[in-house]
Amino acid sequence: MHVGPTTSEAESQRLRRSLFVVKDVRAGEEITAENVRSIRPAGGLEPRYLDVVLGRTFAKDVERGTPLSWDLV
Repeated sequence: MHVGPTTSEAESQRLRRSLFVVKDVRAGEEITAENVRSIRPAGGLEPRYLDVVLGRTFAKDVERGTPLSWDLV
């Protein structure tokens, strides 16, 4: 029995959107729609968490292009 996603499922998961930092930010800066966006590929937090993280602050300096994760919030 196969456990886990099939090859085509794994590819579609990789192409899903996720949250990424789209501008260089400093620790303490507020998370806004201007510096975090839902883009492809997957790798960051799911887009459904955007409303949860907006208004919070970054825990450390983050470079543009970094997938957003809970340890950065």
